[in-house]
Amino acid sequence: MLKKVDLHTETVPVRDGTVQKIEASGYLDSSTFPRLQECLDRLMDSGNYRYLFDLKDVEYISSAGLGILMGFLKRAREHDGDLKIVNLPAKIVRIFDLLGFSQIFNVYPDEADALASFGKRSDAELPDLSPDSEELGEENSETDL
Repeated sequence: MLKKVDLHTETVPVRDGTVQKIEASGYLDSSTFPRLQECLDRLMDSGNYRYLFDLKDVEYISSAGLGILMGFLKRAREHDGDLKIVNLPAKIVRIFDLLGFSQIFNVYPDEADALASFGKRSDAELPDLSPDSEELGEENSETDL
């Protein structure tokens, strides 16, 4: 079976500018991550650093897919932007919770809440994603398996 990912992007106006909305469907894994990486790099190079990632139709996400999202989130925050996730399927919510990703990513149940949240957070509320940070490691050490 050939795995694939479909990506659709659009610019969405919000009260203080715009947000790039990315809708993904299919599989985010090692066979599809080059296409995802190319799309995200192109968006990042355009100079817009605020993103809304809709995962409603994603069937599966692997460590490769999660790695790309982490790298993209880090790059966005380095430019005072953010990546917010909306419509996370229940099976992927469990993965996010188990690995501590729900403490790093801002996850919203619907698009309206996610879009309204842009511009409301202060940098002090965002977790440190630098290589020296122990925030993610501490979160993982507390996870019951």
